[in-house]
Amino acid sequence: MRRLRGLAPLVVLLAGWQLFGVDQSVYFSRPSTWWAALVAEWGSGDLPAAVWATTQTFVLSLAISTVLGALIGFAMAEVPGLDRSLNPTFEFLRVMPAAVTVPIFVLLLGYTDRMAIVAVVFASVWPMILSTRSAAADIPPLLRDVGATLHLSGYATMRKILFPAIFPAVFLALRVAGPITFIVTLLVEMLTGIPGAGTAIFYAQQSYRSATVYGLICVVAVVALIVDHLAQRLEGVATALGGSQARPRRPERAPI
Repeated sequence: MRRLRGLAPLVVLLAGWQLFGVDQSVYFSRPSTWWAALVAEWGSGDLPAAVWATTQTFVLSLAISTVLGALIGFAMAEVPGLDRSLNPTFEFLRVMPAAVTVPIFVLLLGYTDRMAIVAVVFASVWPMILSTRSAAADIPPLLRDVGATLHLSGYATMRKILFPAIFPAVFLALRVAGPITFIVTLLVEMLTGIPGAGTAIFYAQQSYRSATVYGLICVVAVVALIVDHLAQRLEGVATALGGSQARPRRPERAPI
């Protein structure tokens, strides 16, 4: 019931918009026209194709940034001197807005799906690196000594002790990186014209089809809520599996 109360301002806004709006308005078409616009986009096949393209880019980019960021962060905490060597460069790259880096990747890779994935990964990998590095550095020495006490090999110690200890931090970073990845995916599509929901919104805005724009924004918002919900569930599962071995800190958001 409390969650439904939080939707009250949105419901009031949409109701007022419906009452005082105009169907054929260039900028503020009524909410009742959004569904018709989405049905038309679905019937033409443009909407499913755009959502699928965005979903593919988002999922691949998030998976790559999760694995890559976790490995880099863990290595920075475990390899002596690596953190000191990489930290200045990483701090410089981390604060660069994603919109600034897109033209660089376009020059290097062209207007391709690979370029979009690389640009999105570059923007979303930093929360994972920071969170994993912090969690690995905070692993208690007593926990590290368990591997030596049990005469485990280095690989077995990482697999059975160290990796489970940083799982909660990894999934906490995943909750932060998920929305960033989704936003940057749409941004890259808008800036480059790569097929996807962001490009569909941009072209609809350029042709003053406001009902289509608002309808697509609603679709994007629903997908974003689903992504956040799934990330929250995964974090809960990872925390339950990891127990109290790690005390993850919420990573900072990278600039977008």
